[in-house]
Amino acid sequence: MSLEKAIQKYYRGLYPVTKILHYIGITIIAVLMFLTAIDVILRNITSFLNNIGVGSTVSVKGWYELTEYLMVILVAFTIAYCGIEKGHVVIELILNRLSQRVQAIASIITNFLSLGFFIIITWQSALYVTQITRASTTLLIPAWPFVAVVAVGTAALCFVFLLHFLESIIQVRKT
Repeated sequence: MSLEKAIQKYYRGLYPVTKILHYIGITIIAVLMFLTAIDVILRNITSFLNNIGVGSTVSVKGWYELTEYLMVILVAFTIAYCGIEKGHVVIELILNRLSQRVQAIASIITNFLSLGFFIIITWQSALYVTQITRASTTLLIPAWPFVAVVAVGTAALCFVFLLHFLESIIQVRKT
């Protein structure tokens, strides 16, 4: 099997996984918007009632902790989809002036270093899951599932960087 066909097969397997994680991230954004709207409405209503002498200002208890944890899920689960869609920031000002071969070599180096960096993040996150025992202060939500989410999200991103790395190798071979 040629490298191009292997990459196509790899992409067909990876894309649905990143898409599912992306949909989870989109759902998290909806939940965050809903929680924020409820918090703002409650604060405005109770602030109004407080101003007229009835009750005191109320907000959703533990909202900040919940927002922090939901943001972890959001970022970890959407970063791989952004990578597979090549939505990350790329500095093209200098690279566009170079030959296709030099651009592909730069892409190989960048993707290799990114892959190595995120392999370390995934590995350390997976190790940290087994060691973490803390929970949030207000809602007492354990932190380890969210560290596991980071490990899953960065592992998916590692597979995306591997895909881009292999694509860059093919591009160098063609030029």
